[in-house]
Formats: sequence, C-alpha cells, structure tokens
Amino acid sequence: MVMILAASCVAAGGDGTATPANETADDLAAQLPVTRPRVIMASSEAKRLRDVAVNAAMAGDCAQAIVAFRQFVDTDWATADDFNNYAVCLQQEGRREPALEEFEEGIKRIYHSEKLHQNLGLLLEELANEDFLQGRAAGGADAAAVGNRATTHLNFAMRLQLARLWEKHSATVPKQDRIGLGRKTVAIFCRPRNLEGLSEGVWGPSLVLQDGARPEHGEDAVIFLARHLVRLGFNVEVYANMPKGDVGMDKFGVMWRPFYALHAMLPPVWNGTHVLWPKMPSEKMPDVFISWQNMEGAQLYNSSVYTARNITPPASYLWLHDIVETPSQMTPWFMGPLHGTHSQKSSI
Repeated sequence: MVMILAASCVAAGGDGTATPANETADDLAAQLPVTRPRVIMASSEAKRLRDVAVNAAMAGDCAQAIVAFRQFVDTDWATADDFNNYAVCLQQEGRREPALEEFEEGIKRIYHSEKLHQNLGLLLEELANEDFLQGRAAGGADAAAVGNRATTHLNFAMRLQLARLWEKHSATVPKQDRIGLGRKTVAIFCRPRNLEGLSEGVWGPSLVLQDGARPEHGEDAVIFLARHLVRLGFNVEVYANMPKGDVGMDKFGVMWRPFYALHAMLPPVWNGTHVLWPKMPSEKMPDVFISWQNMEGAQLYNSSVYTARNITPPASYLWLHDIVETPSQMTPWFMGPLHGTHSQKSSI
C-alpha cells in the first residue's frame, strides 16, 4: 500500500446506501457519524507535529510517526492525509484494528476522501479474505459482512476517482455517438483497481494489436468482443485508459472514450452525509454495463435511486480474466444486483 504524504484535493462521492424517503431532517441528523471530541491546539504546534510525523514516516520510523500523529489528529487542523498516513503507519506496525479506527474516524471527519475510502476498503478486504479462508467450513458469515463493507468503500473510492478526473478533463472527452436509433447500447468499463494516475494502465487497439502480440491481461478479448457486438447490432462503448489516437469512433464502429467519462452516466446515490450525489446522469446511460477486471466496478450502477424514481438500471455484468482473487467479496449481497459474472478460467 502506498502512503501518500502530499496534500490532495477533496472530491465528492456516494456510497450507495439507501435513505428512506419518509425520514425527517432531524432523523437524518441523528444518524450522522459522531466524531471524537476535538482537541484545542495552536496551528503552529499542529504544523510542528505534522512535520515530525511526516519526516519520521518518510524515514521509515512509523513508531515515532504514530506518536506525533496521535497528538494532533483530533484537532481542527487534521486533514484527510493526516488520518490516512496515521492509519497506514499503524497498519505497517501490525496494528490493524487501530488502523481501521483511524480510517473510519477520518471518513467521519472528511467524508469525501478518495484515499481514506480506498485504503479502508483494502484493509477490510484483507481481513475478510483471512476470515473467509479460516471460517470456510462454518460458512464465513463474518467474512461476508466485512467483505460487503470493503466493496462499499472501494466502490465509493472509484466514484471519487472518476469524479475527480472527469471534472479535470471532461472538456476533452468526445461526445457519445450512438449511431443506431433503437439499438441497445453496451458499455464496457476497463479500469483495473489500484491504478492511480493516467500514466498507468494505458492500452488501446493501436497498442494491443500491434505486431500480433497477445497481451498479458486479455485486453484483446475486450477489443474483439466489442467489434463482435457491433456486428450483432449493438452500439458499443469502451471506457478505458487509451492513447489519444485511439479516442473516438474506430473503423469497426466501436466508440472508445476515457474511462472517467463514465462519471457522466452514473446514477446518484445517498452518501454517508445523506446527500444525493451526483446529479442525475448528464449523458444517457447504457442498456448493458460490463465491468472488466474490476469487482467493485460492477456495483457502479447499484443505486436505490432507481427504485425511488422508477428508472430501469442497466443490466450489469462482471467479467474477470482470471479466477477470483478476493473470494470474500463474492457474497449474496454483492451478486444480487448483477445479471451475471464470468471468469475466463471459470464461470461463477
């Protein structure tokens, strides 16, 4: 896990939890997360302690960093990065339960933090997989509950990433071009997890199919499936991190768009502060949604807003190139909204 020590922008996001329509503002306020009491501290002292903590963490001395972080994270000067780095230090020292507590406290204080949700989700996933393997014979009920929490936070982190990149780059994204009136549209989302910058995971037809090389992760299967679906009469859009030369409609009728353009088609969800976010989609949603190589991505269209507004959601599918590496995520709660799941090496 990478510890990011620089300050970062905060984006908005949602976690997909439902909020009953008949609840009052007082009811919702009573349910808001309760944070720990604040500690009064001068900004200069908080800055000094942050510098000590960051320098110690960068030098590999997590024990000293933990002591410094502990003294100022409950002040008004603490940021999402402070909670994240404090929790990561605790985790690196083998103190996973306190790390969970600090990730969760940070989310209560700064709810819309991509890093806090991502790292909390990864830690919960790690714990769930351990519980799953140890309690398989007993049914692994605890692992399922923790796995569901992991998926919720990882899904939320992905929404935050898409929103952040869309806000920055939306002006350069080509518009939807659904050429066949009445045709169904299939959107294939290709953004494996743990990729942070746009320089990571770059691929597209011009790179994958050159020199007849077969890519390691099966990207060629996405290309050929997309072309085949066009021949069957579908509008097909692939959302991936492709080179600029591959963006737009190709000669086979497949529309290639940056993966973060999916943000404009996502439904709003109730987030942990009981705010409906984002607005209703600004672009038309697909009829079928396929998440390739990303389990939490398959849940991007799982929103209670559909039922409340009588909207039909896309039929969502999960497509994995390999066998499932995180079995604790494959719970009835996870599978419920999906229309199907497929692995290149085994069907589920």
